[in-house]
Amino acid sequence: MSLSRTKKELLAKLLEKEGIADKDWRRIAKQPPRDRYSLSDAQRRIWFIEQLQPGNAAYNVPVVLHLNGKLDAEALQKAFASVIERHAALRTRFTEIEGEPFQIIEPRIDFKL
Repeated sequence: MSLSRTKKELLAKLLEKEGIADKDWRRIAKQPPRDRYSLSDAQRRIWFIEQLQPGNAAYNVPVVLHLNGKLDAEALQKAFASVIERHAALRTRFTEIEGEPFQIIEPRIDFKL
């Protein structure tokens, strides 16, 4: 969505009035890293189901891709590694500490095809 110049100026004035600097509302602040994170409500529900029925694959979504042509395995591995490096959700594992589930985000994962 694009705002007109007039609307942007009005928004800036309203934010200034509220004590919010222009740079503060344009980005989501990066949080400092922690050793563990709480689970979201949805993750907690799935964790609970896993405790009741370990190994149940009801929430897995299988996907099959058929590729034609020559595959550059090295390029594919680098592409996957790059995506994994960029997105913390793909480096996240779940653990239980004193009976409570937590997310642990690994700083790095060595991905191999």
